[in-house]
Amino acid sequence: MNLYAISRYGQAALSLLQPSASNCLFCGKGMSRGRAGGTPSWLPSSFTRLVCASCLAAIPWLIRIQCAVCGRNVSCPDCRRREAHFVCNRSAVGYDERMRSWLALYKYRGNEQLEPLFVDMLMMPLRMMARQLREELDKRHGTKPDSWNNKLLGRRRQLPWDAIAYVPVSDERAEERGFNQAERFAGGIAGRTGLPVVDLLVRTRHSGKQSFKTRGERIANTKQLFALAPGAIEALRNLRKPPGPEQLLSPVRLLLIDDIYTTGSTVEACSAAIRLHTPFPVAIYSLTWARS
Repeated sequence: MNLYAISRYGQAALSLLQPSASNCLFCGKGMSRGRAGGTPSWLPSSFTRLVCASCLAAIPWLIRIQCAVCGRNVSCPDCRRREAHFVCNRSAVGYDERMRSWLALYKYRGNEQLEPLFVDMLMMPLRMMARQLREELDKRHGTKPDSWNNKLLGRRRQLPWDAIAYVPVSDERAEERGFNQAERFAGGIAGRTGLPVVDLLVRTRHSGKQSFKTRGERIANTKQLFALAPGAIEALRNLRKPPGPEQLLSPVRLLLIDDIYTTGSTVEACSAAIRLHTPFPVAIYSLTWARS
């Protein structure tokens, strides 16, 4: 089980957010004082004091979800037709040109000051998905809703997941970039929620950049791209709840982290690698920063 991410990335994220910036960390323009009008209430001051009003207003938040599977804000016939190995995906933002440039600053130009801001943005869909899942579980088990959604952070026992996993990158990509953004995001979320991070997956080969491929090529390219890491089944077994009337059939619930959801082929391949090779039920929920 990978618990180091909680202290390493969580504390690093907090330390980066202590000072206020005189210039917006995304566009570099000067900051105006005060909270911009119309700023979403879920964004902490640690985010709004580092991002200018213009950039705040341009964020394409995904609030009104139309596709219950992939989390798009429009109807998605592809998701209705397929049977996936994961339950659903939720994303913070739509992947437009501005969001593409923001992510590039972090992934390809090494601007690690942006890392806590991406984690801040991921907390919005995490809260939405947690609330929905918690309500479904309360209804299924006949329990009364708790006040968990008002005090989410730091309340691991009220979250509907057992652990956080992440999409791995190839050795070539890790060497080129110096880090795995999905692992960093997972560590940041772990630091804020208390959920443990588990190392479950490895890549079986270097696949090249998905952004240059068509939908069909993406789907074909991710087949058998991932495998269980050594010790993964034991790590999952340790997450299982003690036997009981309800727990006997209760799956291990995982939150799988990645940066972008495009066709869903990567999330599907990771989920299949976990579920098809684990001798007990596992339910996988995907959390991504952007929905392309």
